[in-house]
Amino acid sequence: MLLFSSIMITSLLPAPQRVIAKTSDDTAVASVKSPSLEKLLSQLVTFNEQRDSALVGYSGMREYQAGNGLTRARAEMRVKVIFHNPGSKDFTIISENGSKVIRKRVFLPAMEAEKDAMRSDLRQRSAITPDNYDFTLVGTEDLRDHRCFVLEARPKRKDKYLLRSQIWIDAADYSVVRIKGELVKLPSFWTRKVRFMRDYQKVGDFWLPMRDESITQLLILGRSTMTVRYYDYVITTKTPEEIFPPAARILE
Repeated sequence: MLLFSSIMITSLLPAPQRVIAKTSDDTAVASVKSPSLEKLLSQLVTFNEQRDSALVGYSGMREYQAGNGLTRARAEMRVKVIFHNPGSKDFTIISENGSKVIRKRVFLPAMEAEKDAMRSDLRQRSAITPDNYDFTLVGTEDLRDHRCFVLEARPKRKDKYLLRSQIWIDAADYSVVRIKGELVKLPSFWTRKVRFMRDYQKVGDFWLPMRDESITQLLILGRSTMTVRYYDYVITTKTPEEIFPPAARILE
């Protein structure tokens, strides 16, 4: 039996988000007024579309760590990840140690689940959009030197790919800074609760995952935890000419 039930979550959250340059007319972040909920959601969708059109791929490193409080089992794994837009990820294990059970039944399934989640149907099914969630704008909050709008997201259906969550949106560029919540549909009778948090970091013109933390409460084995640290990103993007090709010449 898997020690963790949150292995699918990391693969179903927003992919890299591109930062769109602001004009000189924009006011300081601290003085930004809360937009309407409709405008905020529209900006999120727009940024995602522009991200997809600009991103060719990226490479990066990850450190997986996991443990169970009852069994005292622990494991670590360092992995290199190469992503090719729109739909492939390759994982190369650099080093590993600790519990063989955790490595084989937690870390490796998490990577396979992330590959499967690249399918377009699963991406749509888990996307943070009004198709999948009802949203409420609950206020603003400072998070790691970023002024953020805070949304509550309530899934429209009981689906294992959706989270009941709070989402922090950067007020300057409408990118996701943090997602924190819990699975709305538990994967098995043995799982009592799954809580999850992901923080994003700004790398060049993109926001990319920085750290994941999941806590799973199991009926028999008690509390299990898993963290993933992301670092050493190298991003490949399209040139402006590739994103906005020049108009075709008119032949005489």
